[in-house]
Amino acid sequence: MTIKSSANERKRNRQSGFTLIELIITIGLLSIILGIIFSFQSFGTKVFNKGVTQSDIQSTLRLASDFIIKDVRNATEIMLTTPANPNDYNQIYVSGNKLKYKPFGGTTIDKTDAIIQNPSTDLQFSLVQIGSKYTLDFSINGKNQGNAYTLASSVMLNNIETATTLTNSQSIYYKKGISAPVPVPANAQLSNLTLSSGTLTPAFDSSITYYTVSLPHGTTIPPTIVTATGKDGATVSSITDAASLPGTATIQVTSADGTRSATYTIEFILLPSNEQIIQDALDTLAVLSVSNAGNKNNQAKPTINLPASINGIAFSFISRTVESGAAIAIPSGEVTRHGSDHKSGTITLQGSLNGATITKVFDVYIPSNHGSPGDVTVTE
Repeated sequence: MTIKSSANERKRNRQSGFTLIELIITIGLLSIILGIIFSFQSFGTKVFNKGVTQSDIQSTLRLASDFIIKDVRNATEIMLTTPANPNDYNQIYVSGNKLKYKPFGGTTIDKTDAIIQNPSTDLQFSLVQIGSKYTLDFSINGKNQGNAYTLASSVMLNNIETATTLTNSQSIYYKKGISAPVPVPANAQLSNLTLSSGTLTPAFDSSITYYTVSLPHGTTIPPTIVTATGKDGATVSSITDAASLPGTATIQVTSADGTRSATYTIEFILLPSNEQIIQDALDTLAVLSVSNAGNKNNQAKPTINLPASINGIAFSFISRTVESGAAIAIPSGEVTRHGSDHKSGTITLQGSLNGATITKVFDVYIPSNHGSPGDVTVTE
């Protein structure tokens, strides 16, 4: 009996656990399996995040493209070069790696995040004539976290009869209007229209149904319609004042016999602040011109030119930084260069308007003064 009991006990001991070798092999296999699982998980996460980023870029560019098409389609005037009075136009351009929209008389609105890495190539507008019609062709390239997407589109300009064609511009300036306004029925017109404040543009005329009123920056209470009187028996059936600024007021007029009606619309626009006017002007300046840019041996010193005044803004150079071996004079912008190596620096441009000031820093590249020197360049 004793021998039999010892044999059974040894059998139970052999069945009670793993050997050290078995444990090592098991742990090794588990490590390999877990490593494979985590690798797949990491790969899946990266693919998912890349897909989300790509989707975000595509969605952003499609929204921006749709906006451009809808807003420009009925433009009555369009330019791909900077006009003399840019604030008289709606503008679409790139600044700070973002696509921006500045409506006439309004403040700038970002239409994308900072996904346009190289404005000179990633946003391009071309105005093309096809027969008697014009189209605006454009492409936008967005990049973020290694993902890129390019969207190209074209829009027929329904109301443009004459325009200057141009390719590969980075901004557009345009005016919007109603190309074929419906005549106001003679028996459903207003004889007068006055507001509590502000000036109608254009001046009131019974046959004109759309007006704008520009209000000073900081205005919070919209003007109200004081008088609106029907002409030749017409009645004013409803008046809806603007609820906020910017905003729109409307007046519904019905003829005496009730067969005709017309709607008069007043759009209230908030003028930008002096700071915003300066900032918008600075945003349009991507490059500063340089006189005698590639002149050799300083026979005539390269000089960074101040921009021409925009909307009454006075520009001046107020400071600079430059590597040893070159110099930039302030406020003249004259550049002095020495030696065989190129130099880098910065120059700060200040815009001033009615006591308000805003600055923008430009990068300055100063090539060698020996041999055949390249151009001094100044870019944002």
